[in-house]
Amino acid sequence: MAGPLLADLDVRRAAYPVLQAERGYAVNYGETSLEEVGVAAPVFDHRGEAVASVLVSASRFRVSPEGLPVLGETVRESAAQVTARLGGHGPASNG
Repeated sequence: MAGPLLADLDVRRAAYPVLQAERGYAVNYGETSLEEVGVAAPVFDHRGEAVASVLVSASRFRVSPEGLPVLGETVRESAAQVTARLGGHGPASNG
């Protein structure tokens, strides 16, 4: 039986790929574990396919919602540097 919480989670999950593509990184602010925060960005190979990620994780009490954009940009820039070192580019177009 799907209650309001599960319906809300489905809506949020559907929005994640769009938000990640716009920002260049994904955020998990206590969604899967109430006490944890994760910010990640993809690393791309020479075909433009995601093959790894750069991730920063922390206890939720150490990261405020206002600090997420700074972490996100740092992770995105780090992933871009790894991508470049691998000779990659990204992302691959789907059409």
